[in-house]
Amino acid sequence: MPYEYIQCFGFCIQTDTAYNPDLASDTKEAIAIRIRALVKAASIIQEDFYSRIQWPGSSQPEWSKTLKILVAPEFFYRPPGNGGAYQFNDEFKYTVQQAFSGFGWQELSDWLIVAGTIISKQQSNIPNQWVGHNTAIIVRGGQRACDLIEKQFVSTRDGMEKYIHGNYEAALGNIDVAQYMQSTQPIVFDVDGIHIGVEICLDHFSGVLRNRGQQAHIHLITACGMPIQWNNVIAPLVFRVDGQYKLQAGLANFAIRNQFGLRWLNYAHVDYNNKFQSHLITKLNRDNKKVTLAAFPIVKL
Repeated sequence: MPYEYIQCFGFCIQTDTAYNPDLASDTKEAIAIRIRALVKAASIIQEDFYSRIQWPGSSQPEWSKTLKILVAPEFFYRPPGNGGAYQFNDEFKYTVQQAFSGFGWQELSDWLIVAGTIISKQQSNIPNQWVGHNTAIIVRGGQRACDLIEKQFVSTRDGMEKYIHGNYEAALGNIDVAQYMQSTQPIVFDVDGIHIGVEICLDHFSGVLRNRGQQAHIHLITACGMPIQWNNVIAPLVFRVDGQYKLQAGLANFAIRNQFGLRWLNYAHVDYNNKFQSHLITKLNRDNKKVTLAAFPIVKL
């Protein structure tokens, strides 16, 4: 494989229902603000942070041989209020387009971005009944394509009690979005020889990857209120980013588990809030808790 190292970055922001404000009067502008926030995070790391890392020993890993992974939490795109959902045929498609175009520049070709999840709804064939979706958007930097993963197990935090949990892949045929995707349910997918598994919150608790007999080099979890479930981890490296501040385990965790035992890695704060547009970062912040951009140490594969 061309990559010899992995480095994980967590875009840590509260996404619980009570902390989901209006970022703009226009729903698409609110989505675009969140996408721009993620793109800015990657660009800050790419252009500034890496040059200031203090490496142990005399040599530092080659940047081009390091796969950078940026993960945002579950519910990163959801209208304010419990039960809020974007239109599947409108804002959902717009979010996917904005995600792959925002990360499409070649300088990010060594990046993988799990850009959080979006809550959306679409009209079913039954009058006055809606189908709900909770979908993770996964982008390979420098490529105009996305992978989309639908959450299989719905929790109360999804706010979809009034919706039918939809057949996501069938619904894709109704909108012109499939052209932007490499696949719809990769579960474990390959990035230049690195096998990466992705789960959304309750799916991790339910062992979706483990029950399919999947294995990977790294296991990624985007969540809102779900600690790492060790019996369901399918890789020696596990990285979780969570949108629930009250969760005891914290907002971002990266651990290595091998024959030598379990080792938790500490993260460094990246100077993000002062470098992003002040009026936008103010809207993103909750209860005076600033967005935390967490940088974990580089790990050799």
